[in-house]
Amino acid sequence: MKKNMIVICSIILAVCIGLGIPLVTANIQDSAVLSKTERLVNADAALGLNGRGSTSLEDKYRLMSSELLYESELSSGKYMLADEVQARAEEYDEMLQLYGARSVDTKSDDYFSIMPRPLMIGDESGELPSIIVWRVLMHDADGIVEMMIDDETGMLLSLQYRDIEYLGRENAASIEPHFDIICTAAAELAAQSGAELVNVYEADDYISEYINLVYIELRFPVRESEQRENAQDGGVVKLMLELNNGMYAFNDMSSY
Repeated sequence: MKKNMIVICSIILAVCIGLGIPLVTANIQDSAVLSKTERLVNADAALGLNGRGSTSLEDKYRLMSSELLYESELSSGKYMLADEVQARAEEYDEMLQLYGARSVDTKSDDYFSIMPRPLMIGDESGELPSIIVWRVLMHDADGIVEMMIDDETGMLLSLQYRDIEYLGRENAASIEPHFDIICTAAAELAAQSGAELVNVYEADDYISEYINLVYIELRFPVRESEQRENAQDGGVVKLMLELNNGMYAFNDMSSY
């Protein structure tokens, strides 16, 4: 039975800002242009990076939910440094703990993290512009968190948590989603991204003994420079949260 939990929250309308590059240029000679020794300022000229604000957060979330993603490593980000990204990721981790979600304990003796890495993320279909994100990995004795942080805004675009002994969905079991935690965290994410949280519900057309699927719908404001003709569902972005007794993944298709 579908569980609708509509959450209406007051938000501050914000300009969605981003960074995009056309797919046709993003795929050009990745090994040469995007080598680990290539300075990003040179990659800017070679790949034709658009200016700040050219890609909305709406499209960035759509991109990260695509099943046709590819990625290329970069030597550095354009707007953020690794230390800034790490600090931002730890803020998100603390937020998850505050709301009661499973996460890592950054204050434990067993905590360690891997230096955040900048990546160029693109969509093979060419329907969405490519963006620069940072992959962050954090561990403690109980679990592992992987986050994708937007280089230009510092926003959390995708998230995955796994218990340290997680052996895959075939060895896991579905659970009853905690909608109080999910709605609270989703409302905070919407407020930070300048969106409206429209709906949170469990998929009623998906039955599995290994995994649960929950959808989070966000509506982003229309920018004056944006043509909404090609927008999907009136600007509402449907993001997926999958979870079981050993992991959860938000807007992260790599978990499939």
